[in-house]
Amino acid sequence: MRQKILFFVLLFYFLTFLSAFVMAEENKVIFKEEPTKESPQNWGLSVMGGTYRPSNYTGSGDAFGTIYSGQAKYIGNQGLWADLSFEWHFLKFLGKWGAKASTGAWVIQKEYDSPRDTSSVRQLYTLWGIPGFLGGIYRAHFWSWQPLVPFVEAGVGGIYLQQSNAQKADRYSVFRTATMAGGGVQLNTNIFDPKSARSFDINWGVNNTYVLAEYRFIRSTTQDNFNFSGNNLITAGLLFEF
Repeated sequence: MRQKILFFVLLFYFLTFLSAFVMAEENKVIFKEEPTKESPQNWGLSVMGGTYRPSNYTGSGDAFGTIYSGQAKYIGNQGLWADLSFEWHFLKFLGKWGAKASTGAWVIQKEYDSPRDTSSVRQLYTLWGIPGFLGGIYRAHFWSWQPLVPFVEAGVGGIYLQQSNAQKADRYSVFRTATMAGGGVQLNTNIFDPKSARSFDINWGVNNTYVLAEYRFIRSTTQDNFNFSGNNLITAGLLFEF
């Protein structure tokens, strides 16, 4: 009887030890050495915002320049522009050469009392633009910690335009094809905090983060009242390369 009790006690301790060992193996933390090289980089994502006003645009009904005249607070007579772009850097020879796709939105608003309206109440006219462009971009990026990188780009696409919350004669929705080109400069923020930049690369695969500033112009391919051409699209934002 005593031998049986001793056997079961030893068996209990053995099974306890075995289960603890198995659990420790399952939950074991393995410390791996951090990679010493940057992760591969072939893509870019940029988010930008700024202002724009077409110089040759008329529209339908009362003219664009009549409706959206005068100076608004902070942005003058400009409309607000925002865009999101995605890049594929397919060639790295004397810089970075890539294909780029972008879309976004442009909006301008103004309180306006149409001459055709018998009341004296002003309506908040709103003109929306939804741009979309495909093209190419070249970034003069020659070494990894280069502080300033100039770039140029060009593309073709179009803009969907809609004026709403207006008198019937002033409402419209149209699409016009256009070309776009421009250039700017990007500041490498990695040089200000290398440790955080390294951590961003290890944990998220983002090699470089840049602050961008860019000047662009747009040319409508159709010369009519919906000509959205202009030479003053000015934007700034962030570029993430991964």
